Amino acid sequence: MTDEARPAALAAVFDGPAAGLRLQALPLPAPAPREVLVRIVAATVCGSDVHTVRGVRTEPTPSILGHEGVGLVEISRRPGVEPGHLVTFAICDVCGSCDRCATGLSQKCRALMKYGHSTLSSGCGLNGCYSTHLLLRAGTHIVRLPPGLAANPPLAAPANCALATVMCAARAVQTHLAAAPRTRALVQGAGLLGLFACAVLRDELRFEHVFCSDTVAERRAMAGRFGARPLEPCQLDEDAGGNPPMADSFDCVIEVCGTPKVFPSGLRCLRPGGCYILVGLVHPQSQLEVTGQQLIRKCATVAGVHNYAAADLDRAVAYLERVCQDNTYPLQDLLSPAFALEQIQVAVDRSGDFYRALIRP
Repeated sequence: MTDEARPAALAAVFDGPAAGLRLQALPLPAPAPREVLVRIVAATVCGSDVHTVRGVRTEPTPSILGHEGVGLVEISRRPGVEPGHLVTFAICDVCGSCDRCATGLSQKCRALMKYGHSTLSSGCGLNGCYSTHLLLRAGTHIVRLPPGLAANPPLAAPANCALATVMCAARAVQTHLAAAPRTRALVQGAGLLGLFACAVLRDELRFEHVFCSDTVAERRAMAGRFGARPLEPCQLDEDAGGNPPMADSFDCVIEVCGTPKVFPSGLRCLRPGGCYILVGLVHPQSQLEVTGQQLIRKCATVAGVHNYAAADLDRAVAYLERVCQDNTYPLQDLLSPAFALEQIQVAVDRSGDFYRALIRP
């Protein structure tokens, strides 16, 4: 077969912030054992990708960005994964045998490869979701979409990032609170992770009351539609007399806003013995204003959550299927109208207008 006749994928290639995104044809690979070639049917624009395109964070180039997506299996060399299956997948490919994988921290595997964060020279090059095709490697956890999600694949596109990360954070809350009461929880930030966190804290961890703070009124209102009581951040601050109105109020606080200035008020609001889970502060400008005495006197647990393990993705898909069937939350309102792959730059530029900009390659 000539090069001109050989099947090819079309990908949006990122060459760096100054160059932006360009379309390029890439040859389709022949999958090796346990590898799976999927055609991307829906992808969403994560904030980390926007930061990369704008130069806020640095990633190796040239590369194909995008890690949130749903794929239709075209070629599979993995038992149990068949052509025609609609699947989601872990954003990390792992070895499964190093010390970190063996102790349940596979997202920090010593041989880690992250989709949407690897160069064209890594493997076949089809490593990101802003493409018509993606090659899922041998160590990538793959989950077939159940019927409710398979009927509406775009709803599942962010599940392998935002929702699975929230499931990992929820698991951390369960671990640190153990048998302690779960009465009141606070979520700091009403972006997509924050909305998912509000819902999961109520539905899965059975908190009686979930509060959500955000500086944007529209997002606070959306948090109310996901089961939370909306708060303005100033409602958590000290009043004119120096008295914090919600001091010692919450069993757990989950930060998903990426703003370090929320930490002091979050810690004040945490009850003694509570846990503070940090998720969004995964950037260099994240210096915290805290003393050791504050943590010690409050007997507080502060834990960081970055990405997730395979079981968290399983739980995310199962949970999303349930809430889709019950029509519990306005999930469709979280997505933009669909952009074509040829409109990828527009989708990235307009991503701030939506909880998730949707790409339909």
